[in-house]
Amino acid sequence: MTADTTSTVSHDIPKLLDLLRHQLALFEKLHRLSEEQGRAVREGPTDALLTLLARRQRFTDELTELQSRIEPFRRDWSKVRAAFAPSEEAEVDRLVDRCGSLLDEILSQDDRDGESLQTIHGRVGRELGKINHVGRALHAYTSQVLPADNRFTNRQG
Repeated sequence: MTADTTSTVSHDIPKLLDLLRHQLALFEKLHRLSEEQGRAVREGPTDALLTLLARRQRFTDELTELQSRIEPFRRDWSKVRAAFAPSEEAEVDRLVDRCGSLLDEILSQDDRDGESLQTIHGRVGRELGKINHVGRALHAYTSQVLPADNRFTNRQG
């Protein structure tokens, strides 16, 4: 980063604070959706889960775009941080810490949901295997019990 860019970025602390506040708001929305997702995984409404995942993706995309706007500040963080007034430094620390905490909670919930979905997937797979096995058994049984030609059809078919 050039000296001019660093100087410009370090003096635009209100913009950084707005970006961090926006980032926190997005993480709070993602956290709420993560909790809803956990309930949807446990309760099983697939449509609700897919809707939640689509909403989460929109917020994640917005966070990605926001990160690109925060990047100039992050690139030379030590100089940017040196330009903070004490109250700004405290607010930035609070915002960054809260975003980090929410991200940790979101990732933990995602891990739990992933494990639950794996368990459900395994259970469904086992049940489908049983159905398939029963279907093969029924097919084997009926092919042995029923005569090849049906005695109830007339000679014309």
